Amino acid sequence: MTLDFAIRLRQGNFQLEAVGQVPRGGITALIGPSGAGKSTLLRVLAGLETRATGHIRLGDETWLSAEQQVPAHRRRVGLVFQDGALLPHLTVAGNLDYALKRAQKPRLARNEAISLTGIRNLLEQRPSQLSGGQRQRVALARSLVTDASVLLLDEPLSALDQQARQPLIAILRQLPTRVGIPVLYVSHSLEEVGLLADHALLIEAGRICASGGLRPLLTDLEQSQARLPHALTPIDGSIRSHDVADGLTAIAWGRETLWIPRVGGEPGDGVRLLLHARDLSLALERPSDSSILNSVPVQVLDWYDHGNGQCTVRLETETGALLARITRRSARLLDLHPGQLLFALIKSVALPEMPVED
Repeated sequence: MTLDFAIRLRQGNFQLEAVGQVPRGGITALIGPSGAGKSTLLRVLAGLETRATGHIRLGDETWLSAEQQVPAHRRRVGLVFQDGALLPHLTVAGNLDYALKRAQKPRLARNEAISLTGIRNLLEQRPSQLSGGQRQRVALARSLVTDASVLLLDEPLSALDQQARQPLIAILRQLPTRVGIPVLYVSHSLEEVGLLADHALLIEAGRICASGGLRPLLTDLEQSQARLPHALTPIDGSIRSHDVADGLTAIAWGRETLWIPRVGGEPGDGVRLLLHARDLSLALERPSDSSILNSVPVQVLDWYDHGNGQCTVRLETETGALLARITRRSARLLDLHPGQLLFALIKSVALPEMPVED
């Protein structure tokens, strides 16, 4: 069951003309610059913006066509906004029960949603007594006890600090396997997207200009996201072993081993790493006397000259492409050219991680 749409909406000088698809498996990120139309698209899909034309289909259900427009309350959409939007006069338990009473077939049982989001000790509190992270966990639990056929998450972590984000990221990562419905996640943070998403839609000036697997899209130099100063490549590996003495963990990535700061988990557990383009260096030979522990053989595909003395280079590995940001002088000294064989050098301390599985 996929969510398919082709919609058009004019709001003053802004026009949304978006065509895309949200698959059932994994999390699909909707990314793009501020004002590109991310939240507007979400509101149209949810039925909160009724002036749109075109079509929206979820599997065999049609929510929008030339003949009909299904109202928001009949679209079976689970929504989580930036502020949680909880009912302030009800306790946490009351908010859950309010949603549960209106669900014909809850996506998750009440206790399962409570356990997944870790809110059991909050049930008797009111929203005004909760921290920002707690409110968002309650809002997520509330959306899961409805009969939602799709989850729409509108920057649910944007108002939280880093400490509050981490437990929510771990919870959100479990959603595809726990609920089995399309999940569309709106964010302006590439790090959030890199840790959470499997697919992506890139929207600019009201149009979906690219879509597909997350890693191919984020490393496509034809797209703006790959040319940003904070561009990154998400990669998935698994724990190979721990080195207790040195406080390191060995990550299996294809046939390569990457050393990162010690993380929890057992050998075989999945781990997602974010390789920031600015944290990769390139060398003609594998160094033998360097403090950098990770060196990976790569092949030059192409590069983008930013015009400010810097280049972003797209490199091929056995598991797919990744990006490195280097100076134009470095590119010249390396005699950079397509097909060239190099080594990507990656500092261990530059690798944030996130377990892929719970």
